[in-house]
Amino acid sequence: MPRPYAKAKRHLWRWLAQYVVMVALATASTMPLASFARSHLPVGAAPTATVPLLNVWTIDWNVNRIDHGYRDYWDAPIYFPTRGVLAGSEPQPVTGWLAWPIWKIVPNPVLAYNVLIIQFLALNGWFTCRLLERLRLAWPASWAGGAMICLLPLVHWQIDVFQLLALWCVVWTLIAFSSFARRPTAWRAVHVAAAFACTYGTCCYYGLFLSILLLITWPVLCARRLRDAKFWLWTCCALAVAALLVSPICWAQMTFTREHGSALPAGWFRELSVNLTHFRRTPGRQLVPLPGPATNTDGSPWALSPGTFKMVLAGVGLVWGVWTRRRRRFTLFCTSVLVLAILLAMGPRLNVFGFSPHDLLTRYYPGFDRARNLFRFVYFAHLMLVVLAAIGLHAMHVRLTRFIGKRRAVVRPPRRLTARAHSASPNFRSLIALAMFGLGAIVAVEAWPPPRPLHAVPSIATHATWVRWLRDAPEPAIVLACFPLASGPQAAEGLRTAEWMYFQMFHRRPMINGYSGMIPTDYLLLKPKLAGFPSRGGVSALCRVGVTHCLLDTRICGTAFDAEKMRAAGMHMVVDDTRAGIQIWALRPATTPRP
Repeated sequence: MPRPYAKAKRHLWRWLAQYVVMVALATASTMPLASFARSHLPVGAAPTATVPLLNVWTIDWNVNRIDHGYRDYWDAPIYFPTRGVLAGSEPQPVTGWLAWPIWKIVPNPVLAYNVLIIQFLALNGWFTCRLLERLRLAWPASWAGGAMICLLPLVHWQIDVFQLLALWCVVWTLIAFSSFARRPTAWRAVHVAAAFACTYGTCCYYGLFLSILLLITWPVLCARRLRDAKFWLWTCCALAVAALLVSPICWAQMTFTREHGSALPAGWFRELSVNLTHFRRTPGRQLVPLPGPATNTDGSPWALSPGTFKMVLAGVGLVWGVWTRRRRRFTLFCTSVLVLAILLAMGPRLNVFGFSPHDLLTRYYPGFDRARNLFRFVYFAHLMLVVLAAIGLHAMHVRLTRFIGKRRAVVRPPRRLTARAHSASPNFRSLIALAMFGLGAIVAVEAWPPPRPLHAVPSIATHATWVRWLRDAPEPAIVLACFPLASGPQAAEGLRTAEWMYFQMFHRRPMINGYSGMIPTDYLLLKPKLAGFPSRGGVSALCRVGVTHCLLDTRICGTAFDAEKMRAAGMHMVVDDTRAGIQIWALRPATTPRP
């Protein structure tokens, strides 16, 4: 076999082995999810499954729209008759393409979603291995760095927020950007733009925050290219292509925000930001915790430490990276991103003599005024810290190899003074590599993610009667109002609404209910009119927006929605599924279909 093909074959086998190991780590770290993957969803820091159900519905909608050529993509069938509602939360169009083959192979959307969780966690580790190998780190450091990202405590702590699992897109963008900084070309410019667009298409928060971090820190990595005209040419091309790729999402979000958005309370930004004391502990146990109280003194839930060993290794990596000329620029870049991410995660808490970076970005950076979860900057800080920790592990590997080589050279001088004279023998190099790999494994598992609670998804078999009736009903313009309505905007209050959205994946009928990051104005105006429902006034309000049927969960609504009140309000029952506890009531007045 020719040498280039043999080398490519070795690379492919190594990449495959790394991916298999990362899949195994992702599966083990999410246990017991694998045992209940068909019927349960993992719950993260929030005590409810509203967000996982929303993400299942969002990904299913993306898969469905791919099958229909993206027709009416933004007009998702929630919050009827408002248009463009998908832009009110994370649309995740790129995730839809990755999920499409899984959805086609696995008919159960819950199982397909859990498979996608494992895949994203594994891709986090795999892409990190690619980044560290690009930095020419020894294999123990690259494998250990990938495992650290795969097992990152913060990611598992918020495993219910699926879009935050897509750290692999951020790592991919860093790979492309570092390659472009070394040698700017047209292809590498397009590569950076495509990677960034995928980042924004999987998680808009990551895309927004990454754009801020790169716009501020890029001179650190590209300082040598500032006088290169080609660098500026291809940089402008990369910016133009990236803007072109993300413009459909940004335009839809801007339009929806302009029509339905309102100013966020200032207290939200402070509540969802961090301070340095939040980095004292991890979400679960760790081998060597930092000294201090077990809980935050301000009562906040944040546990943002990546692990004590990782921080120590990152310090070693910082010193070594700055000391060695080969990795100095990338080390400084990682350090600047890490520090900047922590400062921006502090949000309004950071105020230096009246100057607040958060206020400056809110005023002048498009979209930042809607980013209330400022603590998500910490994900970038953890990523950079793991890269520095991997550099630190590589430094220990190199220094130990040279130290043992020098000692052996003193005890047994070599016959010839060659470049390998002061290096350890192959056997000792293998032992050192295994020792460093063991150390890296300890660092990776020092804060093993604790088992996350699992939420049992309602069985479609139990609800088959009324779901089948809606799916097969001859009326083409059925619009639903599902009761009970969510009592408030919090995740715990929207659980039943998220379950209605889950059932909608099977009957495909639009409804006035919904759950998203931004509630449309039309729904906020309609909801007070339904306060005394069932009533003739409430029925008239529903008819005016085009509702044809009401779904009623009798187990929750109880006597407030008894049959006599429903008939007196002008409705008649068409389905009574006693097994599921669901009734479907038709509104007698003629309704107007969605324009």
